[in-house]
Amino acid sequence: MRVAAVQLNSTADRVANLAVADRLTRAAAADGASLILLPEKWTAIGSDDQLRAAAEPLDGPSVQWAREIARARSSVCQWSRVVASVKAAGTRSTRAPSTARIR
Repeated sequence: MRVAAVQLNSTADRVANLAVADRLTRAAAADGASLILLPEKWTAIGSDDQLRAAAEPLDGPSVQWAREIARARSSVCQWSRVVASVKAAGTRSTRAPSTARIR
């Protein structure tokens, strides 16, 4: 099994982070990696307000992207935290699931 650890300098800009992760992940898969590891909070990092602004549903664009990459490349993408928006009892909070493994 070939493993790739992808490093990137995440910012509060979730869309830009996803574009960089996409480029680096595709390069790792093209080099033969079947397990691709992304850093903690790769989707967004910043102040509490910036994290809230970058939050997305647990089945949002970042997870959908990882699923597409994994299926297209027959690989697994894994990361330790993704900023997610969770709606509970009419409120909106952000949380980061401990692990996301997409196959």
